[in-house]
Amino acid sequence: MRKDFDSQLRLDCLSIGQLQLNYRCRDEMIPLLKGLQHLYLTPELYQQAMALVQADVNAETSSRRGRPGMHYWRILVLSVLRYACQFDYDKLQDQVENHRNLRRIMGIGEWENDPLDARTIESNVCKLLPETLAKLSDLVVGEGHRRRPEAIKKVRGDTFVAQTNIHYPTDVNLVWDGVRKVLDLAPRLAKLIGAVGWRQAASRCRRFRAMMRSLSRAKSDANDVSKKYQPYLKEADAIWRKALTLIQLVNVYTGDRGLPREIAGLYAKLIKYMSLCAQVLERAERRLLQGEKIPNASKILSIFETHTELINRGKKPHPIEFGHRVLVVEDDLGFIPHHEILGKGVLDQDIIVPAMRQLQERFGHRIESASFDRGFHTPQNQIDLREILAHPCVPVKGCKQAEVQNREATVEFRKARQKHPGIESAIGALEDSNGLRRCYDKGYEGYERAVGLAVLARNLHALGKLLIVEEQPKSRAAFSKRRSLKRRKSRKSQKINAA
Repeated sequence: MRKDFDSQLRLDCLSIGQLQLNYRCRDEMIPLLKGLQHLYLTPELYQQAMALVQADVNAETSSRRGRPGMHYWRILVLSVLRYACQFDYDKLQDQVENHRNLRRIMGIGEWENDPLDARTIESNVCKLLPETLAKLSDLVVGEGHRRRPEAIKKVRGDTFVAQTNIHYPTDVNLVWDGVRKVLDLAPRLAKLIGAVGWRQAASRCRRFRAMMRSLSRAKSDANDVSKKYQPYLKEADAIWRKALTLIQLVNVYTGDRGLPREIAGLYAKLIKYMSLCAQVLERAERRLLQGEKIPNASKILSIFETHTELINRGKKPHPIEFGHRVLVVEDDLGFIPHHEILGKGVLDQDIIVPAMRQLQERFGHRIESASFDRGFHTPQNQIDLREILAHPCVPVKGCKQAEVQNREATVEFRKARQKHPGIESAIGALEDSNGLRRCYDKGYEGYERAVGLAVLARNLHALGKLLIVEEQPKSRAAFSKRRSLKRRKSRKSQKINAA
C-alpha cells in the first residue's frame, strides 16, 4: 500500500511550503531543495510527476493493498539526491537521518524515528525506469522554459564517455573473473543437489588466484608467451569442464520435474557465467597461444558489465575509455533538454541530425542556433542542419576549409562558436558533481537509470538556481563558485586599473 505523500499537518513537522532555505550558503543541496519544493508546490507538475513514479513502482501491483511502503514523493527525492550530491546509499541513509531540511522536504517529522535502511532505499530507487526519468526531466525543463521562454533559442551540445565500473580488461584477469564466479556458484549448487567433488573449491580458487597474480607481475617475453600462459589456461579449462559435469548432474537430478526456486537461481547464474567464461577462454587461447589478433568489436571487456564498449578517443590523459558515449544538449540557462546514450559503433556525426530534428519538433521549432564541435561535421550534416536551424554552428575539418569558413562566418556563427566551450562546464558538472565519471549501477538498465537521474538532478539544480535568482538575485546561493570567483577577479582588476 502506497500513496503520493502524507499531507496531514503534524506538530513535529512544518509543511513543505513553509520550508526556509539559507540562501547565504552555496552548497549544491540548496538549489536542489528549492527545485523540489517548487515541484511539490506546483499542483500540475506534482500530479504528473507522482503519476509517472506510481506507474513504475506499482507496475504489477496495487497501490491500495499490502503493507505500507515508501511514499512516491520520498522515492523521487531520494533518487534525485543520490546523483545530485554523488551519495552512495549508506551516505544517503545518514543524510535522511540527520539533515533537517531534507527530512522536512520528505515530510519526516522530528518525532519520527523509524530509520530508512540503505537497502530499502536502493530497492525503491531502482524501480524507476529510464523512460520515466526522461519524462520527469522534460517536466522540469518545461517549467524552466515557461519562466524563461527565450532560453531554448540557443543550444550547444557535445558527447562524453560515462565509464562503466570495470577494471582494465586483460586476458588474464578476465579468465580469473570467469573462473572465480564458477568456483563460487558451483559448490553451492552441488551442495543443494547432494553432488560431491567440490570440497576443495576454495583452496583451488586460492591457487588459481596465485597463478593469476604471478602472470600479472611477470615481464612480457614474446618468445615465451605460450609456455608461460599454457598452465594457467589449462587449469581454467579443467575447472570449466568440471562445472559442465555438474550441469549435467543437475539435468539428471531434475528429470521431468521443475527446479526448486533456490536451485533454479543458482543454476541460471552458473549457466550465464560458464557461457561467458567459455568465450573469454576461447579468445585468450586464440590470442595468447596462437598469436591471433582479436578485433575490438569481438572482445569481451567484462563478464559483469557485458554491454561495455571500448572507445578510443585519443585524448590525454585517458586515450582509451570503457563505457558509452553520451550526448548532452544544453540551453542558455543550463538546462539539459536532451540526452542520449549512443549505441555501439555510433559516432557523433551519425546522431546530430536526428537529435536536432527531435528537439525542434519537441519545442515547436523555436531553436534558432545550435553549436557543436568538428567531430559532428560531415558535408551532408552541414546541409541538413541548415534546413533544420537558422544558424547552425559546426566547424569543418581541415585547415584550408576552416579558413574559408572563418572568412565567410556570420555574426551568429562567431557568437555561438565563442560560447560553445561552456558545454564542457556542463559535462564536468555531470561527471564530478552528478556521478557520471564512473557509473556504479549494475547492468545496462542501471547504466541508463544513472544517466537519467544525473540529468534530472542537473535540471532540478538549474531550476532551483533560477528560482533563487528571481527571489534574491544578490544572494550567495544565486551564484556558482566559478562565477563568484570571476566577479572577485574583475573587481580586483578594476581597482588595480583605477589605482
